[in-house]
Amino acid sequence: MKVLLTTTASLLVAALAGCSQATPDSNSVAVTPASQVVVRTTGFRVDSINGIPGHRFGDPLSTFPGLTVLTGESGATKRYYYPSSRPAPGTAWFAGHNSEFDVTYFFIDNKFATIVVTSYGDHRKLLHDETVYLFGPGDHYETDGTIWRGREAYATYVNTFTPHGPAARLEIGSESLAAMQKKNEAAKLRADNEMK
Repeated sequence: MKVLLTTTASLLVAALAGCSQATPDSNSVAVTPASQVVVRTTGFRVDSINGIPGHRFGDPLSTFPGLTVLTGESGATKRYYYPSSRPAPGTAWFAGHNSEFDVTYFFIDNKFATIVVTSYGDHRKLLHDETVYLFGPGDHYETDGTIWRGREAYATYVNTFTPHGPAARLEIGSESLAAMQKKNEAAKLRADNEMK
């Protein structure tokens, strides 16, 4: 009887411990046996937006009136920006700070694929705080960056150095269009090598 009670108690403790574990799709905090707090995040918030306010990844270029292509862009992937004389619709997250951030839009075969937001100097903390507010704490990425990886979309935040000084860079992109871009680049490289 004593062995049965001990076994039953052990199974109950194991079952309760299993119930308190964070699931892969949750944004919760799990406590490890060593009493270390492990933050577990997913790309749920990135997936739920899957683009930017007013635009989903895959939207056609024609739904972004006023964008200007960067000179010298060719191929399937092109970079665009809004001239400073025009407001940047679709960046509502940062609407109060558009003048502090540089925003670049990437299109693959005229489909919205990625947005990159860059801030310099004192504005880096502002971009960091806005990003954490949007997506949560995220997971470690590269040296001192953060990543949020979902099934449909991803976001990365990194601190970097540029010719203009220290910068922070937030990239939000479509997983499927990023995969398409890699496939296109590999096919182009293969074709270029076959021509040699």
